[in-house]
Amino acid sequence: MPLKFDEIAELRVLTGQVVGYRALLGYNRVAFVAMKNVLCTAIGSSMESSYISATGGECRYFVIDDNYESLAEELEKYHPNLIAVFIGGSKEFDKLREILHEFFEALAKREIDTDFLFHLYTYVKVGLDVLREDEDIRNYLADKRLMAYTANFDEGLVEIREVYLLDDDIYSEIVEEYPISFRHTRIFNQGLKGRIIKFEME
Repeated sequence: MPLKFDEIAELRVLTGQVVGYRALLGYNRVAFVAMKNVLCTAIGSSMESSYISATGGECRYFVIDDNYESLAEELEKYHPNLIAVFIGGSKEFDKLREILHEFFEALAKREIDTDFLFHLYTYVKVGLDVLREDEDIRNYLADKRLMAYTANFDEGLVEIREVYLLDDDIYSEIVEEYPISFRHTRIFNQGLKGRIIKFEME
């Protein structure tokens, strides 16, 4: 049966915990940049708290609004070595792609030197083509490490992918995998229409 909204939000929280606790260990100054809606806030804040718990590293949470230049200026002053990007929370994909483009256009103008991690929904549903198709943004990101996290439902894993924006394509490869929690698995299985995913003991 379809998942309830609170279960969808809980999945975001649980996923944020896995990524924040396991995948960000190499960073000591992280900016979590999210749209102002329940789902983006759920996963962004969950990842932030798990990152602090796991590393004791410094981080700040930034909200995306219409003033992209001001946001880029704040990020430049903060000087993170990773920006985690959460753009989603709706199915208005043209609008979401516009937000993604304008945000990165502002970052590119300031040449902010940092790695990037893209939220699953941003990477899979919104897509990064608007970044690849803009030559200035593509050139800006050419020497940056780009990552995204995705989910392998059949194996019960969260995947970390390295992402490459090529002239005419987007390529990614899995570089890390982490097992999801038992609670994570139970919620997923409720909404997969008879499919069952695995749970692995760590």
